[in-house]
Amino acid sequence: MTDEEADWSPTTVLRGDLADEVRRLKELPGKELQVHGSWKLVQTLHEAGLVDVYRLLQFPVIVGTGKRLFPDGSTPATFATVAESSRVLPGGVVSLTLDPTSLGAISAGAYTVDEGRSATVLA
Repeated sequence: MTDEEADWSPTTVLRGDLADEVRRLKELPGKELQVHGSWKLVQTLHEAGLVDVYRLLQFPVIVGTGKRLFPDGSTPATFATVAESSRVLPGGVVSLTLDPTSLGAISAGAYTVDEGRSATVLA
């Protein structure tokens, strides 16, 4: 994309190593950086550990095919759900806000079902 094609403001066309450019942008003063609908960009930023928060909409639909946000081979990660900004919307859409808590090797713990509810098994 040329600078002329990116004629909406404010716009920055990134050139060179994407992760390095996003790291540089994150160090600048200003508002948050957002990604809308670019699964490939999100995957690149996830692999580089550059995502501070995920805001996801999960629709109650199974499509069966398509691009996945976290495909096979993605770097393992754990997340904390931000309860005050996660909710079920009309029509059953789930709005999730997730904060990454670890990237790389993870420990998911062990769980059991006790009287119909999941319970953490303490080691």
